[in-house]
Amino acid sequence: MTTPTSGKTQCFLRVRQAEAEPVIYRVEDFPCRVGRSDENDITIAEASISTLHAVILKLPDGRLQLEDQWSTNGIYFNQRRVTQILLEGLKDIVLGRVRVDLALDEDLFDDPLPAVPSAPKPTESGPHPAP
Repeated sequence: MTTPTSGKTQCFLRVRQAEAEPVIYRVEDFPCRVGRSDENDITIAEASISTLHAVILKLPDGRLQLEDQWSTNGIYFNQRRVTQILLEGLKDIVLGRVRVDLALDEDLFDDPLPAVPSAPKPTESGPHPAP
């Protein structure tokens, strides 16, 4: 959460979108607003991201927390929608349709990146035959 040299609280956010190189942001100022609007501290230009999607907050005890800001497409961790999540270790989350990794230490990003899945393909509607 803090760097040995600066003593300043920080975290790292890696944005992974299909067919784009990952982008890593160092966050040292809190609260940090994340969303589609250019008025946010971190802008993710993707239609599934809300104008203000989430905020990274520094809690009174010094821990960091990501909080959903009533976004349309939510925050998912372990395939479950969550409204808030503490930053501990490396967290692989999904904002809308965008994969995001959150870490307290940039060195945690040294592992090879898992593949970014493509957007789900639409399914046909209508009756399906019984198996």
